[in-house]
Amino acid sequence: MKKILTPGTRLILVFIIIVVISGGILTYMSITSISNFKELTEKKILEEERGAAFTVRFAFQQRLDDLAAALRSGNYETIEEVTKDTFRLDGSGEFLWPWFTEKMTDHGQPVSGNNYSRNFSRAQDLEFRKRDFDAAANAYIHTLVYALNGVDSARSANAAARVYIKESKYEKVLEQYSLIMDTFPDVQDENGFLYSYYALLNILKIYESADTELAKNLEVIVYSFLKKTDMGYIPLNTSTGEIVQAIEESSIIITGQAGPILNRIQERIRFIDNYSTVIKNAITDQDRDGQGDVMMIHERLPDPSRVIFLDPALPDPAGILVSIDSLWASLDNQDHFTDAEFEYTIKLSMNGNEYDDFDELCFREYISPYYPGYTICRKSRYPKTASLQF
Repeated sequence: MKKILTPGTRLILVFIIIVVISGGILTYMSITSISNFKELTEKKILEEERGAAFTVRFAFQQRLDDLAAALRSGNYETIEEVTKDTFRLDGSGEFLWPWFTEKMTDHGQPVSGNNYSRNFSRAQDLEFRKRDFDAAANAYIHTLVYALNGVDSARSANAAARVYIKESKYEKVLEQYSLIMDTFPDVQDENGFLYSYYALLNILKIYESADTELAKNLEVIVYSFLKKTDMGYIPLNTSTGEIVQAIEESSIIITGQAGPILNRIQERIRFIDNYSTVIKNAITDQDRDGQGDVMMIHERLPDPSRVIFLDPALPDPAGILVSIDSLWASLDNQDHFTDAEFEYTIKLSMNGNEYDDFDELCFREYISPYYPGYTICRKSRYPKTASLQF
């Protein structure tokens, strides 16, 4: 029989078979090794991502605990790192800061008596019946001698200013309104309207036709009014919003600092409108929600990004309003990831909204039960780096 394969050919075939088999084995082992490495890498990433998320949640909760402790101890340096929205109430639940009242009491002030009433009635007769404005103005000013409390004093000064306006004696108007602003800025009439508000509204009207010198004096009084309101010497009430609107819509020119002051006053009005009922109910219910004796109020709030800290155990119950954005910005967890093998981007998300700069889905976990609508979105990026981005 004729031989098909020569010894040389068989040797070549054996060599090829060995090479192919060896290559296949090596290829299989390489693929297996790569697959195992990928699985190990993914496992490492997942472990580090979970650790990063835990670290952030822990730091966030620790920040909440620190704020609660700072509120109890009165450490407002720590509080001001996160929020300037503070409040304080008296034992009856009325706001001391921001100072807000619907109608003030006389706080036991002495009653002026018959001499004041008789002379004030005489001044009114001169003004409204006899229309003797000079005599009426003098009579109103004379009643100050008999006024034994702030209410009657402010009432007399306001009446005298009213008569001087009728006579276009604006310098004398300023004297009486300055008296009200400087000495009786927080005094209300029987309807709960501040006499300083009467003064402010009339000043804005006078300003429209005032000459340069008078206008400057009026501007000084209006700015003084704003400063006193901002500092809490003049209380907020249900009419404050209308007063602020009147100032903004007027043509009066005030210093550049007036804008920020008006903004702060408006923010306090909104705070009272949005949160006063919730805070008062919480004090009444004494429904403590963790944080020791400091209450954490997060339900029934108009803004889910905010939480109220309230300490009802203080002699004057006090609290703060904290937004999640300010809390998030105050965190600094960079040092916790110096040993990580990957870079992690961790961002705050509300209701699962995606971030445009995330090219893949990220892992989400709720950051805190006190901010139930918010999650932290975590995603690994590159190896051999370690950073947490806020």
